[in-house]
Amino acid sequence: MVLTRETIQRPAVMPSEPVPVASLGGEVRVVGMGLSARLAFHQPGKSGAEKLPAILAACVQDDDGQPLMTAAEWDAFGARHLEDALRLWKSVERLSGLDQGVVEKN
Repeated sequence: MVLTRETIQRPAVMPSEPVPVASLGGEVRVVGMGLSARLAFHQPGKSGAEKLPAILAACVQDDDGQPLMTAAEWDAFGARHLEDALRLWKSVERLSGLDQGVVEKN
């Protein structure tokens, strides 16, 4: 049977959660990584530190679901508020299922 738009199972909306960020003066919405953020995360040749601002730009939103800051702004924010930036990353990591650990191959 050829699938149609009506018969396929739609992907679920990415999970999200509110996260308080004292250095920003309020709460932000963090969402799990979509395809583009995952591809950026797995981009070879860049360290995790180089990828983090782009991932935060894709996954940290305001109350209207819009990106809160650009990657460059997250980079500057992280330089001043590293603990908060890493806490936001931990939330993205958990919501994206990346905190499940790596399964070892036998």
